[in-house]
Amino acid sequence: MVPDSITGRGEIARGFWTEALTTFERGGDGCVARANAKDQPRASAGFREVQKGIGRPASAVSLIRGDLKAA
Repeated sequence: MVPDSITGRGEIARGFWTEALTTFERGGDGCVARANAKDQPRASAGFREVQKGIGRPASAVSLIRGDLKAA
């Protein structure tokens, strides 16, 4: 049986991954579309969206690493 603390942290890690993938997809699509349309301010906004998600995978890996050490 998996302890509740590991399960809870795993769900948080899953949320970080989901959030990262969502921001990468949304921001990347927006950045490319706006760059192609030569809309620099909105292309930059898409790039900033991607930047928001960059730290999320590292946070998820840290949580998973902690769970594996505790198991």
